[in-house]
Amino acid sequence: MKKILSLIAMLVMTATAFAETTSEKLVEDNYALAGKVLSPKAVTVDWATQKLVVVLDMTTCSDTENERVFSVSNNETDVANWEQTNGGSTVHLFYTKDAKVWTGTAMENYHQKFAVQYRYQGDAGATSYYKEVTDPSTVTVIMDKTGISIDGDLVFPAADMPNLYN
Repeated sequence: MKKILSLIAMLVMTATAFAETTSEKLVEDNYALAGKVLSPKAVTVDWATQKLVVVLDMTTCSDTENERVFSVSNNETDVANWEQTNGGSTVHLFYTKDAKVWTGTAMENYHQKFAVQYRYQGDAGATSYYKEVTDPSTVTVIMDKTGISIDGDLVFPAADMPNLYN
């Protein structure tokens, strides 16, 4: 069993998240944050048998780039710390409704696109993967033993986040 700390910092959206085999809900069904930020919550996850499932309505997100949706970390003090100075490993999910975004190599027009970024202590820079969604009113994010899937497509393999899954 692994302690995973989840910071859900969603802006103006709804979410349902739970560890599937126990159905432990982190957020009540149809809870609308409307600009609020939830505090980190410790959850025990056995990645061999459980998964984190988040169902999002992104239609009311702003037009700014990289609106943070949620983060998952194995260290409470690093969940919101970009540099991971306390030995943590964290994956952040960001959503861009419609904006120009610097991808590390060029400016790109992003439309309904998620950025999944992974950080760990000693990492020179974030490892990032991107996924465009077709229906922002119902986006399903699943984090399980294979990695992170968005709307059924594996976006970020677990093997690329070894410090978080070990």
